[in-house]
Amino acid sequence: MKYDVAAREEVYALNLLGMVQVRPLLLAILDKFEPKKVSAAFKKLVAVAVQFQIVGGAGGGTLERIYSDARGVAEGKLTSIEEILNGFSTLPADSAFIAAFAVASISKQALARYYLRMLESGVPGASSELVPSTDKGRVNLEHVLPVTPSDRWLEIWSADDAKAYHRRLGNMAIMAAKMNSTLGNEEFATKKLELAKSAFYFTKMISQYATWDQTTIERRQTVMAETAAKVWSVRG
Repeated sequence: MKYDVAAREEVYALNLLGMVQVRPLLLAILDKFEPKKVSAAFKKLVAVAVQFQIVGGAGGGTLERIYSDARGVAEGKLTSIEEILNGFSTLPADSAFIAAFAVASISKQALARYYLRMLESGVPGASSELVPSTDKGRVNLEHVLPVTPSDRWLEIWSADDAKAYHRRLGNMAIMAAKMNSTLGNEEFATKKLELAKSAFYFTKMISQYATWDQTTIERRQTVMAETAAKVWSVRG
């Protein structure tokens, strides 16, 4: 039985998120659901995983209970993702997810690329042609405030603030790898000229700012958080 690209991408996301607890449920869904329902179900399960990753507060035992509906699916008692989600009594509130996403720091680069890539699917006028590739050889991750700031950057940022903010999602962007390799530790005025050329909404947005400081990162990440609530909606 063949499944569409979307289903495979959701499985990739769950693996990236480290959601080993969900595998029995995924297998039950693959076995019992019609193929056209599989992608929709997987998408919602990814949304659950992302919300718990960002908000936190769900230990392994909680996730085990949340994903324990595999038996219900296998026995034919649960026949849709809506019925499965009805049993999820501990999902974060949308407001909690937005607030947590607005201040999230991501240390794993592959995960940061995933979040940024998927955010592009939730912007106004988004199309599949503009959703970035998963290929690191084509699309790379750029830290606007560099991981190791130069002396020019440290004229604006204190070392402590730079350490606290360089992994904030609002400080990161995805862009063509060949462009990324030329920027490195360049000052913001130089970087923004190149970032303005990007077709990606949240990357191009960076060029609108006059300076790159804590407030700028926080503002950009707040906008990202509102989009994230749409991209990883559980209830919608």
